[in-house]
Amino acid sequence: MLENTNIKKARLLYILKLLYEKTDKDHPVTTNEILDYINSLGMTAERKTIKTDMSLLMEIGYKIVFMKSSPNRYYLEEHALTFDEMKLLKDVILSSPLLTDKDAEDLTRKITKMGSCYQEEALMSHVSVLRHAHRDESLELAEYEAVSEAIDRGKKILFCYAEYTPDKEKVLRHDGEVYKATPYAFWCDESGCHLIAWLEKLQGIAEFRAERLENVEVLEEDGDKLPEDMDLMEYRDRIFDPFSTETASVQLLCENSVMNEIIAKFGENVSTHTISRNRFQVTAQAQLGPSFYAWVFKFGGKIQIKSPKRAASDFQRMIYAQMR
Repeated sequence: MLENTNIKKARLLYILKLLYEKTDKDHPVTTNEILDYINSLGMTAERKTIKTDMSLLMEIGYKIVFMKSSPNRYYLEEHALTFDEMKLLKDVILSSPLLTDKDAEDLTRKITKMGSCYQEEALMSHVSVLRHAHRDESLELAEYEAVSEAIDRGKKILFCYAEYTPDKEKVLRHDGEVYKATPYAFWCDESGCHLIAWLEKLQGIAEFRAERLENVEVLEEDGDKLPEDMDLMEYRDRIFDPFSTETASVQLLCENSVMNEIIAKFGENVSTHTISRNRFQVTAQAQLGPSFYAWVFKFGGKIQIKSPKRAASDFQRMIYAQMR
């Protein structure tokens, strides 16, 4: 049997638990409901006691909103995350190619537990991002945590690298050869997640598919510093579009209807000026190559390359090659 002092402490904790799990601004609880809850736990309380307990919790710093009415109502104004923040995190988790479907589902359920039960229900039914239908395998969380630890601490790692046979069987490359490397960063795109690292055997930068990393071990050996002339973002862009030859200033003639897409690609500060009632011109830096030309092509003539002339010519040759 709890002593009186412990009963008071327990009552405060149970009231806080009730507020955290069962209330938000749209779902306050009444004094009567709090009393019923406390009584159901085998403890007793009065209206005056509940008011005193609430005042104490607010004095400690909990943001409890008191709604004076008949009966009085209370709700917890702030949970660990707002509902919109939880929705955003859920969308990020679901869209991540780093996670398997099971990992994404488990993390999503943990996120939903950070609000009230009503918010949890709404979050579970909230769908604004769909998982990649083909993504049935990804980097194991244990491997990700090991690589992340090495990046944070500036340490080297040992790992094996897997590959697929013609029969789609996953096996370790070179009979389980162990690679030694300094990991620098992960990046993800629509094709999956990648690791950029300094490979000791190669004495240079290499890129690895994250889900093919196996048996990662963090060493106490300090990692190799990123070469001073090495820009990870530039390297990423080069790997993403290996056929790009140069970055150049381009002028594009555009119809008004594509302004949103222009800003999405080049940013709000992109240089534009009006040509006519229906068209405008853009001057921007672009990485010339198949990816850029494919982006222009998808607008079906609403974006035209004015300069440089070689870019316009390359674009036309790419179209003609596809027509042959």
